[in-house]
Amino acid sequence: MMVAAEMAPFAKTGGLGDVIGALPNYIAELGHDVTIFIPHYGQIKPDDFGATREIDRLLVPMKCGYELGTLYSIRLDNMRLFLVSNERYFERDELYGYCDDGERFVFACRGALTAVQAMDWPPDVIHCHDWHTGLIPNWLKTIYRDNPFFTTTRSLFTIHNLAYQGIFGRHLLQTAGLSEQGLIRSHRYPERSHVIDFMARGIIFADKINTVSEQYAREILTPQYGEQLEEFLQDREGDLSGIQNGIDTVIYNPATDPNLIANFDTTSWHRKIENKLALQQETGLELDPEKPLAAVVTRLSHQKGLDLLSEIIPTLTRLGGQLLVLGVGDVEVEKNLVLAEHISEGSVRIILRFDPGLAQRVYAGADTFLLPSRFEPCGLTQMIAMLYGTVPIGRSTGGLKDTIIDFSIDPDRATGFSFVEFNVRDFMGAISRAFELYRNRTTWRSLALRCMKQDFSWPTAARRYAELYNQLASEPRAARR
Repeated sequence: MMVAAEMAPFAKTGGLGDVIGALPNYIAELGHDVTIFIPHYGQIKPDDFGATREIDRLLVPMKCGYELGTLYSIRLDNMRLFLVSNERYFERDELYGYCDDGERFVFACRGALTAVQAMDWPPDVIHCHDWHTGLIPNWLKTIYRDNPFFTTTRSLFTIHNLAYQGIFGRHLLQTAGLSEQGLIRSHRYPERSHVIDFMARGIIFADKINTVSEQYAREILTPQYGEQLEEFLQDREGDLSGIQNGIDTVIYNPATDPNLIANFDTTSWHRKIENKLALQQETGLELDPEKPLAAVVTRLSHQKGLDLLSEIIPTLTRLGGQLLVLGVGDVEVEKNLVLAEHISEGSVRIILRFDPGLAQRVYAGADTFLLPSRFEPCGLTQMIAMLYGTVPIGRSTGGLKDTIIDFSIDPDRATGFSFVEFNVRDFMGAISRAFELYRNRTTWRSLALRCMKQDFSWPTAARRYAELYNQLASEPRAARR
């Protein structure tokens, strides 16, 4: 049983939706009986997906009573998707960002647990994704501890991004039915002892914890990356692991991608230049196959280090490079990038919109892909870029460190260029090394082809998750923490 806040293509804001849109299918292909629960947001029209009403009156425990919901089911190829419905909570324009998000996800998650009981489908493992589902492991070890229905149920809690934790006032304890258990004390950060933190509770109560890359699993044990939860993570270090996310290699395949001007693979890499010239023309950049074209496709946020990008633009263009940025995000980041574009004399294009088709053409047409992230739990865009023969230049952190092998360190195994310290000098140094190598077309081609041959497919990650599920299902129930 997987529980999450989003799932592509039904409801998605970012990488979490992509993961839930792909991983369950590969788990099912390994022979597991898989069901997924997400909220029934207003943008999901049941008739569009052939949904049926599974439970008309879903009585969900909330506060001191019950709230009424409905459960819809959608039959997918080899698994079932359930939508936990309640107009008051989920008939809204956006998925998140509301003052009652705490109540909304209490309802969605408690509704999922209520539904499986009503359907008499006791899960062996409940795989909880990110903060929205953090109370499920908490409930299993407290209010559901003596419920015979969940006697053999174990929980896995996956941290997709530790920075987003779901922190709410103590009033939510009553809403969630956890008043008797009370708040959780933080010895290192006493101010956090007065709030309810969904992420912290998932970490504390889950039987196993994992995150989306091996390096990020190590980093979050430290104060630098632990987001004030490192004391709880250190306590659970023996139950913590990292599994690198995969990407959909059917959608992200330059040989078949319908968005491209010219499809190509490792045997026809020379056609990549056609995509570069078409991209330069589409975005208004100078048509010049010799100029190295660097690109960014991302959410424009503090985490992604885009303030650092603004600072290196003048030097990048002086080195003869072009820059193309596609995305939306923080207003201040957008403003600084647009200002840099205005003084770049035509070598920079900032496109402030979400455009999936153009994003595919950027992956295919760019020469290098920039990822100056402050932290990066996994990162998907560097893997996508590699499959399109676009060489990543990223900071050595989290999933970027796991996937980008620096050319200067190991030319024979290299998959890109990296830098360690978050500063302009080191970032620009990595770009300069990449631009220098770009002039050597033979070596650059070898590097790009090695990138295209990397295996980032989901089956590898799915097998590791299946091993975790089997391990959980065979272990005795842990004592209440």
